[in-house]
Amino acid sequence: MKKIAERIFERSIYSKANIEAIYRLEKMLMREQGMIYKPISIKYNQRFIEQKYNAASSLFKDLKRLSKKQEINFFQVFENFWKFNLPFLMDMANCKSKSGKPLIIGINGMQGIGKTTFGQIAFLIGEKLSVNIASVSIDDFYTTYEQRQILKKKDPRIHSRGPPGTHDVDAIRESFNQIIRKEKTISFPIFDKSLHHGEGNRIQNKSTISDLDILLFDGWMVGYEKQNFKKIKKFPKLLNNPEDMKFASYMNSELLNYMPLWKYFNHFLMMVPKKYEYSIEWRKEAERKMRKSGKAGKSEEQIEEFVKYFWKSLHPEIYIENLRKKKVPNTIVLYDKQRNITQVVQNKRKMKNN
Repeated sequence: MKKIAERIFERSIYSKANIEAIYRLEKMLMREQGMIYKPISIKYNQRFIEQKYNAASSLFKDLKRLSKKQEINFFQVFENFWKFNLPFLMDMANCKSKSGKPLIIGINGMQGIGKTTFGQIAFLIGEKLSVNIASVSIDDFYTTYEQRQILKKKDPRIHSRGPPGTHDVDAIRESFNQIIRKEKTISFPIFDKSLHHGEGNRIQNKSTISDLDILLFDGWMVGYEKQNFKKIKKFPKLLNNPEDMKFASYMNSELLNYMPLWKYFNHFLMMVPKKYEYSIEWRKEAERKMRKSGKAGKSEEQIEEFVKYFWKSLHPEIYIENLRKKKVPNTIVLYDKQRNITQVVQNKRKMKNN
């Protein structure tokens, strides 16, 4: 992969022979390791590689700036960009062009896996392709601080934002319907996590996006489906007492309010770590960077407690594995501990037309 980056970086060696060499390298990686996304709406050939090459060349400096800002190795950023981000979004842009309708792409990914970075790179790719791509998180749709305090009094187990029941499902649905209706301007709420000593609250202003082509809607529980707990033979160790099981069962039933939202997705993407426990280390890493920059951050003990609170509500061993086994996602991207893409799995599910 580094060879591909070097060939693209050296614009002076652009030639038909160079494109052919990249094409051969990519086909080998795809055949031997299944590490590269293969488009579903664009013919995969040397012309497609040339289009990728040109797009990557023009975005090289942007990617370098992004990797420097986030303190990530450039070749790691480029490798994931070339293997998946770029061909996937080229493919989705083409699907949008063919259908003439805006797309809603659901993205499931655990905390720290790189959903925000993916959204930032998607915006850069969109600018290059003249496609208006916006990234919105389910976190933007948290209910107000006052609403969550009322919920907390009713059920002290829901002591922080995050689990099912702490989002404004009606607002999400309305935003999706605005997209389906192809409205000129789409509005989304803005949630400030710094308010109320970190509990967060909505602010009065809303973010607006005009002429939207593709919406990336991400979140840690996006796409999760209610499970039949009676059929689960063995539960995760974290759910080791009756109270934890009651809470998990209640959160499981709350997913029924969210599942109709997933039907809006034209394409469902899952970003999956090899081990879900990586999520704790990734959050600790993020907090260390925050403290290094002079901002207040959680202690390592607080981070573990915070992440496990999410897992006790909807444990990844139950929900992620179920989606993978049922082949619900259109695309699954697997990552190692360093967030390098190790495999791209494309299930044979057709793009949905709204």
